[in-house]
Amino acid sequence: MQLTEWCDNGEMTVVQIGKCIDVFNSVGELLAKMLGKEKYESVFKSLRKKSEEMRDQKRLSECLTSLGIKQVFHCSRSPGLCDVAAERAKEYLVGADRIQSSLDLDINTGNSRAQCLSKLGRCLAKEGQFLEGKEKIQQAIDIRRRHGDEDIIMLAATYNDMAGTSHLLYIYPRFQRGPATVNSLVHQHSTMIPARSLATTNRIGILTH
Repeated sequence: MQLTEWCDNGEMTVVQIGKCIDVFNSVGELLAKMLGKEKYESVFKSLRKKSEEMRDQKRLSECLTSLGIKQVFHCSRSPGLCDVAAERAKEYLVGADRIQSSLDLDINTGNSRAQCLSKLGRCLAKEGQFLEGKEKIQQAIDIRRRHGDEDIIMLAATYNDMAGTSHLLYIYPRFQRGPATVNSLVHQHSTMIPARSLATTNRIGILTH
């Protein structure tokens, strides 16, 4: 993590710092699965601070997304997130979503945007906000689809997020209330089959994250 130390020590220009932030966010998902929670958060909180100092809202939103993803990956369990992880991840992801959907940026493409929407959808569903969560994940699916074959693996993973969200309705009776009923959501989004079909076609298996 020498790059982040150079950033902190003033050994990089603003342009170089921006490129450094981009590199880390581009591999954020991989690092989230490889690094321990404390190390990962130390790196990305430092990058978030640099983005804030540069007043770069796009990069800031990507750092927030990366921090949220780590919470999801670190505490995911069948059939979904633990309550603590969902709450912590949501704090980061709501901030990222607010920036990315602002009139100044209006970001509606890219891996970071799709990940933000998909993981935020899972957090909302965990809180019982199924309709809003479903809508967020569907937006992520639409982005992945527009990316075409190059994003087919992550499309399968995003379908899996939708499937896991619907699965919560069966597992936890406390979520079966209001307009978001089992029949209304599961009937509209039978996502297990598309996810399994995509995964089988590409021989990747269902991705849990």
